[in-house]
Amino acid sequence: MITDSPDKPHFFENIAVIQILVHYGVSVTLSSGAATTTSGGGYFSFIDVDGGTYTITITGLPADASFDATTAEVTIAQSDQTVTANFSGSWIRTASLMGRVTVEGNGLPGISVSISGRQEAQMLTDDNGQYTFTGLRAGNYTVEISGFDATDVAFSATSSAVEVAVGESKVWSFDGTYVRESVIAGQVSVEGNGLAGVTVSLQGMGADESQNTDMGGQFTFSNLRAGEYQLAISGYDTDEYGFSTTSATVRVEHGRTANVPFEGIMLRTASIMGQVSIEGEGLADVTVSLSGEGESQTAMTNEAGQYAFTELPAGNFQVAISGYDTDDYSFETTAKNVALALGETATVPFEGILLRTSGISGRVSVEGTGLDSVTVTLSGDDLEEDMTAMTDATGQYAIAGLAEGDYTVAISGYDDVAYDFDVTSMDVTLGDDDTQIVNFTGTHARTASISGMVYVDEAGKNDSYDDGENALMAPGIALALVGPGILDRTIGATGPDGSFMFGELRAGPYQLVVANAAAAGPDYAYGGPAEGYEFNLGVGDEETQNIPFDITHTTVNFSVNLKRGAAMGAALPGATVSFFSDLAGEQKIGDAMTGDDGM
Repeated sequence: MITDSPDKPHFFENIAVIQILVHYGVSVTLSSGAATTTSGGGYFSFIDVDGGTYTITITGLPADASFDATTAEVTIAQSDQTVTANFSGSWIRTASLMGRVTVEGNGLPGISVSISGRQEAQMLTDDNGQYTFTGLRAGNYTVEISGFDATDVAFSATSSAVEVAVGESKVWSFDGTYVRESVIAGQVSVEGNGLAGVTVSLQGMGADESQNTDMGGQFTFSNLRAGEYQLAISGYDTDEYGFSTTSATVRVEHGRTANVPFEGIMLRTASIMGQVSIEGEGLADVTVSLSGEGESQTAMTNEAGQYAFTELPAGNFQVAISGYDTDDYSFETTAKNVALALGETATVPFEGILLRTSGISGRVSVEGTGLDSVTVTLSGDDLEEDMTAMTDATGQYAIAGLAEGDYTVAISGYDDVAYDFDVTSMDVTLGDDDTQIVNFTGTHARTASISGMVYVDEAGKNDSYDDGENALMAPGIALALVGPGILDRTIGATGPDGSFMFGELRAGPYQLVVANAAAAGPDYAYGGPAEGYEFNLGVGDEETQNIPFDITHTTVNFSVNLKRGAAMGAALPGATVSFFSDLAGEQKIGDAMTGDDGM
């Protein structure tokens, strides 16, 4: 206890120091029971303290603060004495904050990561996208990333609030996605024409894709990152097509479309050659034309009759000859098709014959239509044996290489029942360098007929002529017979007795229709099928077709009389008369009664 003058109080003042930063609100207690709280600068003081020895205790310290001692012993030995007691501590820096910045699971290096809050710090992610902040105080922090290409990478959030405790290692990561808004498209073509089914491969910026070109040779890769890519084509026929380059490197910007064409050519390593000759001798100055696979070329035969087309692509072609004297030469065919393989040389010859100085040709026809496969026989004194030829599909024939002289041309082998020829042989005299035309013109045999009558279909309406049914005496009802050609049409009409006749008909299909049923009068109507009647006539056929007409209405006047012998009485009124549509009296029409006058 201090005994100095009581009017001079004893006190001590202290400051609790925590490293550099001051802390306020720490409870300071004297062993005498006095207590106070540190101020904003960490200061505390007690005044009017009696002399003696005291223990000072500090409490309420921050959880992340560490002090060497939380108690101190001081002694006040005399009045007016000021005693200083300091408490020195330090912040606990055992927390850490770490994590990884990734894009679709892959680490993103060189990204700036900063923290703020209790402490501030900044660093770059390593090659694996990782970052680590150590030696941190416990507390709340904001972690933020920056320095990435926003046109290539997108994050749902680039900053986050994180709380770490003393000694805690908090892991906080950011995972983003690539921005895929770019397109690479193009066409694979050969000499301007799209090539379908070609495999197009794309690699780069994490992408590894492939697709086949469509029918137009087009391809499109969508949803790509901005950046550099490598494209390559494959899967086409390398024996048929050639490309100066089959790969390309292209850079596409964000949100843009890059066009990458691949233009090729057809490999022209094939050729066609041949000779145009007449009975073994080359024919010069003949025009030879080539077409197919986009090619259209012409060449002239040389003195030996030879021609050649080189540097052709593989494919299908047609070779044709023209420009020779058709009066002197004849070729079995003047055009040939040829299929070329890559690197192949095809030989396409044209072998003709010399047309002799005289010849006979002509046509065998029936009413303008050529008759096929008719045998044409040529006989003459200068022939060792008869010569024959067959008419072609157009009725044409030709016999060449004849000498001057007298000949007989005859035809045979045709259907002499169906066709009539007034002349089947002709004599002809040929001179030197003479060509005679001998035609044979025939007609169809017209020996078929269609006949019948129009009748009243009253014995029973069945569109069939029955016994007891009568001809309709209506002259002038027009009938049309169509056939055998679709444009062939013959008009006839019924006679006074209702009959009709179409004669001298060719074999073939026909259709008979009623063209003017109204001519039958107001009480009758045509009762047959609307489409008429069809016939398929053979040579000499005689067809019969009766045509029904129905009664539309009629008026019957009658009287009932009593008769005895030859004497006839007066008309009888009030008599009932029944009408039937058939002779058997089974189909009753109705009843009527005579009037006062018996009618």
